[in-house]
Amino acid sequence: MVGAQVVMEATSVEKQAANVMLEYFPPVRTQDLGSTIGYLQTKSKDNEMALVTCFVTSLDDAVGARASLTAAFPKAAIDLVQSQRQSVQPYFGCEGIGRRERLTQIMYSGPFPYFLGGKIILTGTKLVFRDEDADVRLAFQRQLKAIEALGATKDDVIWTEIYALTNPMAIKVREMRREFMNQAALTDIVPPLIEGLPSTDATAAIEIIARGH
Repeated sequence: MVGAQVVMEATSVEKQAANVMLEYFPPVRTQDLGSTIGYLQTKSKDNEMALVTCFVTSLDDAVGARASLTAAFPKAAIDLVQSQRQSVQPYFGCEGIGRRERLTQIMYSGPFPYFLGGKIILTGTKLVFRDEDADVRLAFQRQLKAIEALGATKDDVIWTEIYALTNPMAIKVREMRREFMNQAALTDIVPPLIEGLPSTDATAAIEIIARGH
């Protein structure tokens, strides 16, 4: 939408659960939208995609991109986000959440597990202020404290999302993540650099998803 300033996504809980299992697919960087769609279709071949969020470097063909995504994932909520005003190279990276309705046991697909029943903890973003190691550690400590209040630990984290303003900051946060997250949450795929954060002192933001108990 031309002139739009903010986009919001939300996750809710139904009174009668319709999705007994969810799988999370991190974004993979490609040079064209078709390759990104093909990646998600391959990974989610037995799933019904419920949500697809695409980070792109340009919204010039937003109508065509949305049409292609809707055709590939007709039942998914589709979201397009331009992460920067200008970028040297084209970027397409779509992440998704798929669902299955019939399964008798927990299965695993790479580092991202399927879920059968139970609880899922979705955190908000925690900002990293400035660029020192201690600043990054503080953001991770705050995230872990938030999930610990709900009975989860770092071993329950299955997904980390990093939003950084610069490449050096993105690399620093990714590397320091190993101090706080289990191996399952250490994907090397992150969204592209972003234009800004809701604080002039912020250099990155972190959000996580964990298994609840």
